[in-house]
Amino acid sequence: EPAGIQTDHIEGRFLNIIARNNLKQNIALCCEAAKIEIAEDAEDLIAFCQLINGTYEGEETLDSFGEVVDEQRIYRLLSDITLTKEECQRLSPIGEDSAPFADIFDGEGHTISELTLPDVKYTGLFGHIGSTGIVRNLHINKASSLNTLNTSYVGGIASINDGTIDNCSLTNSNLYTIEKGYMGGICALTGGTILNCYTQSTIYHVNT
Repeated sequence: EPAGIQTDHIEGRFLNIIARNNLKQNIALCCEAAKIEIAEDAEDLIAFCQLINGTYEGEETLDSFGEVVDEQRIYRLLSDITLTKEECQRLSPIGEDSAPFADIFDGEGHTISELTLPDVKYTGLFGHIGSTGIVRNLHINKASSLNTLNTSYVGGIASINDGTIDNCSLTNSNLYTIEKGYMGGICALTGGTILNCYTQSTIYHVNT
C-alpha cells in the first residue's frame, strides 16, 4: 500500500509549474557552471564558422563554444537564428574539403532561417562533414543558393557528408545551379549515413 500523508498536493503542483517555467534558465545556468558556451545568435554562428575554418581574427577560441566528451567536441545551438544578407556574406561552409568538420554539431531542434549559400564549389551550411563528424537535430528554413561554377556540390545541410546527418531538414528553400553539379536537399554527395531527415524545397539545375 502507498505510504504517506493524504493532501491535496498543492505544493507539488506549484513546484512543478515553477520548474517548467524556469527550465530554459536552469539549463543555461548549468551550462554556465560547466563552462559550456552555446551558440545562440548569428554572431556566435559566424565566429564558430570562422574558427572551424581558421579565418577568425578575434579573441574567441573553440574552447568557448563547446564541451569535450570522449575526446570529441560537441557544439550546441541554443535558439533559432534568422540571418540577414550581410551576416550570410560573413559565413562560409563549415568544414573544408581539406579539413572536414570532425566534431558534433547539435542543433537541439532549432532552426536557422534565411541562409544564403555562397557561390563556391562545396556549398551548404557545412562544406564537408568528415568520417567522425555528426550533425543532428538541425533544421534550415528559407535557404537559397544560385551556383554558377562549372562543377559544384550544393546541399542544404552539407555539401559532402562522410559522417552522420541525423534528424535534420530543409524546408521552404530554393537551391539552383546553372552549370554541371551535384545537388541535394540534405547533402549533395554522401559516403556516410543520413537518418530521419526530410526535404520540402525546390532544388533544380538550370541548363544554359
